[in-house]
Amino acid sequence: MEGKNVHLVEMRDALAPDANVRYRPLLLKEIEKYVTVHTGYKGLEVTADGILCEDKHGEKQLVIKMQFAKSGDVPDCNS
Repeated sequence: MEGKNVHLVEMRDALAPDANVRYRPLLLKEIEKYVTVHTGYKGLEVTADGILCEDKHGEKQLVIKMQFAKSGDVPDCNS
C-alpha cells in the first residue's frame, strides 16, 4: 500500500475479537504495519470531506478525509 494512508473504522472496541485465536495476533500485526485503526467509532455520514463518525460517548468527529469501502451488515435479529 505504498503511497496510501489507509484508515479502518470499527464499531467494536477491538479489531477482529472473534477471529481465530491462533491467527488473530498475526492478522493484527500485519494490519498495524499498514493501517490506522479507529475502534469504538460508528460511521454516521459520508460527506465531501470524509466520514463523520460518532464515538461511544456521542462525540462526533471527522475520522477519514478520503474515499472508503464499507464492510459488514446489521444482523437480522428477527429470523
